[in-house]
Amino acid sequence: MWSFYLSIAFITATIASMYAPSSLKQNLSQHLNKQEQQYYQDIIVMRRNIYFQGFVLGILLAIGAVHFIPSLKKANKSNRLFTAIAITFIVNYFYYILYPKDKYMIEILDTKAENKAWLSIYKSMQFRYHIGFLLGLGAAACIHHYMIFKA
Repeated sequence: MWSFYLSIAFITATIASMYAPSSLKQNLSQHLNKQEQQYYQDIIVMRRNIYFQGFVLGILLAIGAVHFIPSLKKANKSNRLFTAIAITFIVNYFYYILYPKDKYMIEILDTKAENKAWLSIYKSMQFRYHIGFLLGLGAAACIHHYMIFKA
């Protein structure tokens, strides 16, 4: 059942953090010159690529786990599915967090206003991801409760 909770939580967190609010992005863009804006776009592309690499690695490891771990081979389809989803997102999360990044926005920001604008985006995305994760856990608990006690 842990895999069901984690699957729903990670999916919800991912959806919740897919896009930064446009007002925050516009605020940052107002403070950046053209070169800094290009650097920012390069970071976005680099981070997206790291995310997708982790996602592919997670999928491959999940497929391997489902096919080669004896207890998972014997599990029912929904358990295998949710375990595969959970493995995919756990691997993706740690791959993204631990992957060495060669560019950081903080390195090019010159003014306090730029730093503040960037920090607003960073905190917003972090907050959205973790609140999405918690809401996903809550939703999974509600679904689980409903499935157990449905009339």
